[in-house]
Amino acid sequence: SETDELINPIVAAAQNKSSQTSLAVILPAYAGMALSIATGNPLPMLISGVAMNAATVSMIANEANNHENVSSYIRSTDRMADVEKASLLDEFSDNDDDGDA
Repeated sequence: SETDELINPIVAAAQNKSSQTSLAVILPAYAGMALSIATGNPLPMLISGVAMNAATVSMIANEANNHENVSSYIRSTDRMADVEKASLLDEFSDNDDDGDA
């Protein structure tokens, strides 16, 4: 439908942004593990774990905000679609009333 054509690109952009944020969260963890294995020192892995936890908290806050934005767009377009449908139904019922008189 028309609302799907409007919403699908917004949903795709939100999913793309979410996957980029997820990559930014997981990359330090892999870098820390690799550095820990290469050096035999657990400190880089611990630091990357702390960084990953901080980034995860930030990611969750951003995803909640993005989800709220996309949800508001969906609610808005649903309302517009309902108004358009109701106005078309009103026009149809007005034409039926004119034919009976």
